Amino acid sequence: MNREFLVLIESEVESRDVWITKNESKMTLPPAEDVQDLAGFLQLKDAHDGFLEELKRNEMSEFVKDSESMSDLKKKTITKIRQLQTRWSAVLA
Repeated sequence: MNREFLVLIESEVESRDVWITKNESKMTLPPAEDVQDLAGFLQLKDAHDGFLEELKRNEMSEFVKDSESMSDLKKKTITKIRQLQTRWSAVLA
């Protein structure tokens, strides 16, 4: 496996780590009293719909499966990918 590809994979791992870290805090909904009117509700719903789309784009199952077949990846990178899978699953739960 060439060096550029390995660097690309490690870069993707870091990007997903940043994304998961940013979005773990979105798992708690704001209190209902924070939504004052229909416009506020629709804004919250739009934000949530966007979040669900991001979840689909950052799905980890295929990434984990593909990375396990890459024998040239560092063990540290594979471990981090597995940790990201666990964190991603927690975001979905």
